[in-house]
Amino acid sequence: LHPCSDFFAQIALRPTALANEDRTKSCIAEASDLSSLQVQRSLELTTTPQWKAIKVPINFEATPSTVSVWTNSITISQDDAAERLFMRLVLHSDYLSSDLRFQVRYSGRYIADTQVTSHGYADMIGPLDPGVYYVDMYYVAGTNGPENLKLCSTSMVDLRLVSKSAYGRGNATAQWLCTSTRVPPPDSLTPQPDEQVLLDSEYVVPDSGSHTIRLKVEETRLVRVKLSSSDVDFTAELRSVGETGGESLVARGSNSLEVVVKPGTFKLQLTSSSGGAGLSVSGCSTFLLNLLLQPTEALPICPWSPKSSDSSAAAEVQKGAADHMGNLMLDLVPRAVSKDLVVKPPVSLWMSQGMEKTFDLTVESTAAVRIEVTTQPPFIPLEVTIRRKRASGKLETAIGTGEWTESRLLLMQSELPKGNYIVEFRQPRRYTIQSGSGLSEDDLNLLCSHVTIQAEVG
Repeated sequence: LHPCSDFFAQIALRPTALANEDRTKSCIAEASDLSSLQVQRSLELTTTPQWKAIKVPINFEATPSTVSVWTNSITISQDDAAERLFMRLVLHSDYLSSDLRFQVRYSGRYIADTQVTSHGYADMIGPLDPGVYYVDMYYVAGTNGPENLKLCSTSMVDLRLVSKSAYGRGNATAQWLCTSTRVPPPDSLTPQPDEQVLLDSEYVVPDSGSHTIRLKVEETRLVRVKLSSSDVDFTAELRSVGETGGESLVARGSNSLEVVVKPGTFKLQLTSSSGGAGLSVSGCSTFLLNLLLQPTEALPICPWSPKSSDSSAAAEVQKGAADHMGNLMLDLVPRAVSKDLVVKPPVSLWMSQGMEKTFDLTVESTAAVRIEVTTQPPFIPLEVTIRRKRASGKLETAIGTGEWTESRLLLMQSELPKGNYIVEFRQPRRYTIQSGSGLSEDDLNLLCSHVTIQAEVG
């Protein structure tokens, strides 16, 4: 193996107590008839969503086995092949409760090389040669469960053929590759009760400069949105939709949004400052979207809450501290190069919205800094930054900022010059609470995220 060979792993844990048997039964009873599901031949750009919601029950068996749930054949003629057709397949599903996957067979071979997204799988295959292609959707049956155990949740699929020849815009090759190789943003999200939805993907800035996601929630939830792009800024607006179709603004934010909503229907509108996609150096403008829909009932209670029964030693320390942070320490002393492998243990604590902490960092020579913060559930609007501290004590603007990826906040600075610095754990924003949500500011402050911090300097 090369000294820096890597591998991909996906691991998920969820307490079975969060599963609601009645709601699972309701989902199973509404299982989708997939006989009408087909790979679409619309030839539209993949940036135009064509999602279809499906519900597929997941069985548990005595041993792991592959269960096929749907197959569709697509015939590509000589004329089709001349149009340089590609097959674009995207599947969104909850990894734990309904891990649906797909594969494509052609001439007796499996040809799909699926990329794993934060919420499913995607692939684009082509240009397609003449012949018959078979698209299979399947899941791997669970094991070690009670007899007759089934899981179920709503999944989304977008299966289509796209044509490069039909794409006739300026800088067509670069623009077409950019728009076609990326997963389209969802146009609607309808999570089941108790189901956490966490999207984290790169999308193309739409030509209109705006994209709307329709949300339908059945219980009080936290909605957290984080947007970033090297080309444009975004305004995020959440509007409630009444039974008659009337809309009212709930919250608005610049590149981010944190709001508590009551059950109902909403429109999340993301608008770029450019008013349209335009072209970037790489061929087109893209943005990163980190979107969380979190049921408040599934949020952990902070140890210092009167309702908490946590009596662990770590919890008692945070309970007794005035700021509920206690004597939290990060080992930010730069390490010297050594043949011995020394792994610093991570630091864990509970954090609610508004909690902040700073740490001093002194670097005697140029060093690298890596700070990884994992939050679960990832609802707190946490930011991690490094700022240089002048001899006068004045702090300069941030020279390093952590980036969100799913539930992880990662700050990496490869060359930090000699000097004194401050590492800040900040929460500059607070949640807007919609009237009628049944949750007060004080209630929210007693709900926590479990935070694990791994810091390395050297």
